Amino acid sequence: MKNEDAHASTLKEIATFTRKHPRVTDVYGFFFDLSGIPRGKLYPVSYLQKLVEGAAAPRCCYVLNVLGEQQAFHVGNVEGDPDCLLRMIPGSLKSMPWADGSLAQCQLQFFENDGTTLLDIDPRNVLQKLLERLATEFKYKVVCAFELEFFLCDIEAARNGEIKPPVSARNRRRDTRSILGLDCLESYQEVLQDIIFCARAQGLPVAPVSAEMGRGQFEITLNHHDDPLLMADQTCMLQRIIRQVSLKHGMGATFMSKPVSGEAGSGMHMHLSLLDQNGNNIFSSKGGTEASDALLHSIGGMLAALPESMLILAPNVNALRRFETGQCVAVSRSWGIENRSVALRVPLAAGNEQAWRIENRMAGGDANVYLMLAAALAGIHYGMRHKIDPGPASTNFAEEVDAGMPLTFERALQAFKEGKILADYLGKDYIELYSEVKRLESAAFYEHISQRELDWFIRFEG
Repeated sequence: MKNEDAHASTLKEIATFTRKHPRVTDVYGFFFDLSGIPRGKLYPVSYLQKLVEGAAAPRCCYVLNVLGEQQAFHVGNVEGDPDCLLRMIPGSLKSMPWADGSLAQCQLQFFENDGTTLLDIDPRNVLQKLLERLATEFKYKVVCAFELEFFLCDIEAARNGEIKPPVSARNRRRDTRSILGLDCLESYQEVLQDIIFCARAQGLPVAPVSAEMGRGQFEITLNHHDDPLLMADQTCMLQRIIRQVSLKHGMGATFMSKPVSGEAGSGMHMHLSLLDQNGNNIFSSKGGTEASDALLHSIGGMLAALPESMLILAPNVNALRRFETGQCVAVSRSWGIENRSVALRVPLAAGNEQAWRIENRMAGGDANVYLMLAAALAGIHYGMRHKIDPGPASTNFAEEVDAGMPLTFERALQAFKEGKILADYLGKDYIELYSEVKRLESAAFYEHISQRELDWFIRFEG
């Protein structure tokens, strides 16, 4: 669609929305930064037309650490912090059911000052450019879905350094460990139902909700569809909804990968398959009874790219704490059919041609959705192009730590910077930008002297 037509269509969307929601006076316009954190402004509803044309914004938005502190101004095209343009993404203007009727929200996208070129340091644009490349080179349609794990937390306890479930309004008790426990779901029924209501009101394809391994830990799944960029938007939006609705109910919700030592962390599992031009799933063969070469080569490429992808899948020191044996997370470059201990799982799908897919189980709950999807698709394309053999499937519990997997921050950073696969797909400039922001963020993290250091190393006796 030409820019003029797109602008006219978006202006029509705004006019329809304001007629339908006459009480709306202000709109949160936001984007998701390098760490997946929403940032933006509260605009009067009359400003929406300006967001269609393009509003000036600083590029420094994409060199911020998780605290919103400015970093890495010397990297790439952010040097000197010049302006760029922000535009409303068509179709993203929605009401906010968890707020009063005077507020709405829309998602924004970054462009260069010419108004047509995508700003290449926006993670959403990194994914969009990769999808455009893949559509040109092998013309397969990407089908994907995400599973989001998170903890509901007692806010006051968290402020005092203790992560524990909130007291249920229904039974006045805190949650216990109970995988798939209906009692856990019913204990927090009000907040979970409100999350689902708000998600569906915004058009998100929300599917099952379940209790997970941890106390106060839940999982919400989004149904698959064949618009991967929209799916990434919807996944980020669902995270925002979960946080906002939980606060409305007096609870905190966190996607932190490892909030409780010694217990299972939160992951974000991603399901991927490819359809040909006739809508056939190319990951299956022989009527859906066997894995195809395309599936095996895709897995081979994803495993080859896995070490250099770890800084995206586990983007901070805490996220890498999640990788320990016995906690339902893979610690090796492994794959298998119906094996939940591996990095890349192929769910049992014999006889159903359309159900064959790859489940990437490595990402933590706080990974950037756009970048983790981009890294996975890069691996798939690389594997199919080079016909990479993934090796034999794991049939046993894959609990042995793989020496080739960078499971510390320093090794993950090095693998990301020195890797050869992702640089070809994400761009060398973006590799430099992302790694430099994460390096500075890690350095700031380690500058803090923790309570454990004081407990262990302050000595007053002889």
